[in-house]
Amino acid sequence: MLDRKSPLLFVVGTQLRRLRKSKKFSLERLSGIADMSVSALSELERGKRNITLETIEKYCEAMDYDPMLFLWQIGNTHQDPKTLAMLNSFRRLAQPDKEVIHFLIKRLVNTASNDTND
Repeated sequence: MLDRKSPLLFVVGTQLRRLRKSKKFSLERLSGIADMSVSALSELERGKRNITLETIEKYCEAMDYDPMLFLWQIGNTHQDPKTLAMLNSFRRLAQPDKEVIHFLIKRLVNTASNDTND
């Protein structure tokens, strides 16, 4: 059974709320775009409802925000200033540019993992 006071749900919910507010979306506006009820969104943001990766994707995409970046940020909330500056620059890129960077990073990771397996 899911503990409704899960620290992870609280962290994810808090980050969802920060994202929504930074994009200046009301719960009502997001509800209409994401096709989710206001009460469900509110429960997600308060860490009172379990969340799936599909829901995170839906939530982020409704606000034109990269869900992979959102998940990365959750795991890297205490980064050094240079990393945060780079992340802020990435946020401002157009989607096609983000996709190119994602492709390059995946390629680098694959190359690095192949090098360590040799």
